[in-house]
Amino acid sequence: MNNLTKISKQKIESYLGLPSEIIFFEETESTNDYAKKIIREAPDDGTIIIAAAQTKGRGQYGRAFHSPESGIYLTIIRKNFNSELVTIFVAVKTAEAIEELTGLKISVKWVNDLILNSKKVGGILTESTFFGEDKYTIIGVGINFTEPIGGFPHDIKDIAGALFKDEPTVCISKLTAAIANKIITESINEDIIFKYKTKLYNLNEAVYYNEEKVIVNDVSPKGELVLLKENAEKIILTSPSMFLTKNFSKKLCNQ
Repeated sequence: MNNLTKISKQKIESYLGLPSEIIFFEETESTNDYAKKIIREAPDDGTIIIAAAQTKGRGQYGRAFHSPESGIYLTIIRKNFNSELVTIFVAVKTAEAIEELTGLKISVKWVNDLILNSKKVGGILTESTFFGEDKYTIIGVGINFTEPIGGFPHDIKDIAGALFKDEPTVCISKLTAAIANKIITESINEDIIFKYKTKLYNLNEAVYYNEEKVIVNDVSPKGELVLLKENAEKIILTSPSMFLTKNFSKKLCNQ
């Protein structure tokens, strides 16, 4: 591991340029879970938790997120950051930060998976909780910066990828800081859905949903995914969990 791939609290602080508190672990169970534990301490808006590795990293619905010492595992606590489009906002800003520093073109598979060359290279997990009258949004970002030593586990090796297979072109600490800076300093503007759609994986492509051929047609102003059936009837998906029960995964293209 070299200076480009070794994540460092000091380097992140120097690149970040914000007064945000950074809590850093060489290893922890889950940065999102740690964030939940400290909510009762009323952390400042923009508090950042980072780990070089996680032992119980997770994505949506409790699914495991492989988190060895070759990735970015970042959680940001936002206070009274109220919007139903938080996940979409974070996906866009994370993709923008990666693209600006690396030149890599990142797509987003609705609603929270980061895709590069048809492989998942990261994901977003947003959760919320209340303490007193304040709502805290816990924003988790996990990115496979480089491929882990020995490769990905067998059960995900065909679907998981990393930003870099060889020598990175950017320092991992600089990219971590850039992602955090965007999430903390930028706002959810009215053009966020437009920006999200420009990055949407499978847009205007055919997939199977509930064993039926449909087109990934649009994203609604509320962030819902719009599918179009062959008879022009629209299907509105409100939650990614519908993918798990409706067999969305199979693409028709490039089969």
